[in-house]
Amino acid sequence: MEPFDVLGRLSVPETCMKEFPPAQKGHEITLHVKDDSGTVWTFRCRIPAIGFSKPVVYGDWFQFVRRNI
Repeated sequence: MEPFDVLGRLSVPETCMKEFPPAQKGHEITLHVKDDSGTVWTFRCRIPAIGFSKPVVYGDWFQFVRRNI
């Protein structure tokens, strides 16, 4: 994991997105993830419309990583 993944946002290879609900470029999906302790986290995944083409995950991602590293 790179420092930017914790301090900014996590970029995800586009090939990983095939397992998630479909989203078009310029759109965002919300993912509710439950960890081993039962805490539900809300991650947002945005697929930029232009420029940086990799999907990025943010939202509770930062707190999730800090709590689980």
